[in-house]
Amino acid sequence: MINNFNFNKINQMLKQSGLENYTVIYHDQLESTQSYALNNIQQLNNNSVIVCEVQTNGIGRNGKIWSSKPYIDIAVSLVHAFSLDFEYELLPLVIAVAINRLFKQLRVNTKVKWPNDIYLADKTKVAGILQSAKVYANERYIVTGIGLDNIQNWDRNNLLLSLIIQVENVLSEYKIFGFAIFRQEWLDNCIHYHRQISLYRSGNLIDCGIHVDLTNNGKIVVKDHTGLREYSGSSISLIVED
Repeated sequence: MINNFNFNKINQMLKQSGLENYTVIYHDQLESTQSYALNNIQQLNNNSVIVCEVQTNGIGRNGKIWSSKPYIDIAVSLVHAFSLDFEYELLPLVIAVAINRLFKQLRVNTKVKWPNDIYLADKTKVAGILQSAKVYANERYIVTGIGLDNIQNWDRNNLLLSLIIQVENVLSEYKIFGFAIFRQEWLDNCIHYHRQISLYRSGNLIDCGIHVDLTNNGKIVVKDHTGLREYSGSSISLIVED
């Protein structure tokens, strides 16, 4: 069933929700909302939302392709401007919390996977996040690309609005309290907490052990008989082994 966006309805709902500072830029088809945002960053305002019906070359982590069902799933990139000293490195973890909250709001039991994926309990991936940064006019623009599977064919206008609201909420919390306020929520909703994991970089195994913690600066903590080790970095891939 085709589930089109209604551009006018989305903007009206944003105003009714007190989010008139957000601007939705709608396209029927793009290669990638992420690429469009990065290539046009000088023309985009803070709180721009790039959305399309059909994404032909979606970008995932580590150069992978993100596939989405045209006219059904959500392919969107949100543009936010921050001061140059803003600690943006933990935003993927923060946005993962926002998307997990969105699914909980929709009464779907989801879990987060380090650093920025969302899974069903049966290990089916239902959302991914990719963030890029560009400095322009003495500000750092963060482009957050989100691919979200519309697994129950919810109305996409309402789904996009709810997503924007959840992202705005976590960003407001993060600006005031930092990542510490999200740490326990992230762990409580983690699909591999206290489970055996393996960590890979460029296809090479770099460590394995039990995931035992997440630090306040977003590092995953692994434990085996030799002790504890911490890892961070978007180049690391995590595999749940049990």
